[in-house]
Amino acid sequence: MPDNISASLAPDRDGLSVEISGVDRPNIIAFYTRMLDAANLYIDSLSFHLKICPTFISPTPSAHDKVRFILEIYAKGASAGLDHMAKKLKDSASMREEKRVTEAVCPPIDWRNGSYLFGKLHLPDRPGITADVAEIIGKPRLIQENWTDGNFIHMLAQTENSSGPLGGVPYFHLHFQAVIPEESVCRDIIRDLNLKFSQDHPANHLELLTIPGNISRH
Repeated sequence: MPDNISASLAPDRDGLSVEISGVDRPNIIAFYTRMLDAANLYIDSLSFHLKICPTFISPTPSAHDKVRFILEIYAKGASAGLDHMAKKLKDSASMREEKRVTEAVCPPIDWRNGSYLFGKLHLPDRPGITADVAEIIGKPRLIQENWTDGNFIHMLAQTENSSGPLGGVPYFHLHFQAVIPEESVCRDIIRDLNLKFSQDHPANHLELLTIPGNISRH
């Protein structure tokens, strides 16, 4: 099932508003944010959340009551790059092919079952931060012959541009909540996030909090 995508340039053509919705699946955020990174665009702000369907009550939901998502991004960059990205996102055939070759091997996760991982990241801005976080959490990991990963419930991100006569370094703020169905996968994700953003990076500020839930134990 294709995502619903709308993309529009700002009136002065220095920004691109993107709204994407569809059926939840692994690596949605990583897929779209890495696409923006590859086009040399940067994320000024981002919002992701699941739209919980009230009929989602059975252990094996049907196609009519699967959890859906909505992802909103405001990207900035060169006007030519923004215009090209707006056209690409509106090309449904091109987007279907992009998703076909990058589809994750993990099935969607039931957000009701698993440990909850809350994260807060504050660091000097650079390309690819959101995609890096999303790819670590959405990385397929083999657990007793089954592939699994983490799945986002919410994410908010914002670039804080420095101001004043002397300028300064812009900072990127990111908050997220993810559900992780396997205890060992949760530990691996925390380790990888710390290696990527905390260890040997004194300018970065990373906070992680886990809340155990109804999870599988190995």
